[in-house]
Amino acid sequence: MGDSLYDRLAATAKAHIDGMRPKTPGTNQDNADALLANCAPTFRMSWGPAYYISTTPNLQGERTGEEFAAHLRLMAPAFQKWAIDITNMCVDVKTRTAVVRADFHMVPRGGEEVVQDLILWMVMDESGEKVVRCTEFVDAAATVELGVRLKAGTGRDLVNE
Repeated sequence: MGDSLYDRLAATAKAHIDGMRPKTPGTNQDNADALLANCAPTFRMSWGPAYYISTTPNLQGERTGEEFAAHLRLMAPAFQKWAIDITNMCVDVKTRTAVVRADFHMVPRGGEEVVQDLILWMVMDESGEKVVRCTEFVDAAATVELGVRLKAGTGRDLVNE
């Protein structure tokens, strides 16, 4: 069976998640180059749900691929390590969309693990090989707890800066 649009969309969604993982598993090395290689030139990143994000300055507005990579580079040093495990994926060929549910395991420096239950809604280009738009729906309670633990470990409020 040849390469189908469904397969390309699923592979692109997985590659996008791979770019959000550490370069070396079990570390805090950002993998921004891999992330950017998977983004269309017009890529835009945003977060939800809307009300929670309206109270979280660091996640407001849209970011370009470079701006999202800078966000990851800012956050990476605050963590001892992190990992993202895909738990489910739904692909819609007609709309060139993939929705991924993932567990985002984050261990802040000097702190204990927080697991975010993420939903990433990704829209791909016509070829299905580049992500044009991604909205990451975060677990608000986990994000608040992560902010507390990050501030305890770094002295900075990285969630709300």
